[in-house]
Formats: sequence, C-alpha cells, structure tokens
Amino acid sequence: MHELLDPKNMLGKAMTALEYLSQDAEARRLYEMRQKVLHAEASMLEGARMKGESLGSFKGKLEVAKNMFE
Repeated sequence: MHELLDPKNMLGKAMTALEYLSQDAEARRLYEMRQKVLHAEASMLEGARMKGESLGSFKGKLEVAKNMFE
C-alpha cells in the first residue's frame, strides 16, 4: 500500500493534490475552473472532429456522384 502513495506514482500524485485542494478553498475553486475549461475544450475538439468527419464523408459522396455523371 505504501508504494501506491509514493509521490512518483500517479495515485500518490493524485492523493497529494487532493490533500492540498481539500485544505485550500481558493486552490480548489481554481482547480475546478481549470477542469471545466479542459472539459469544454475537449468537448469542442470532439465536436470539431465529428463535424470534420461528417464533412469529409459528404465530400466523398459528392465526388462519387460527380464521377457518375462524367
């Protein structure tokens, strides 16, 4: 169990951050704001990726239709 809480371990780093955030309300507020921004950014990127895939698919179908009339 001790090795799980080692600061070099990801769980140890998370536990250290959690302990720090639980003691400081301002740090916790800033952390939560940052997490919301990161989540919004990830959602925006995923939406853009999906839109790009849809547009690419549409352009591919359009090209096939165009080639049928040539």
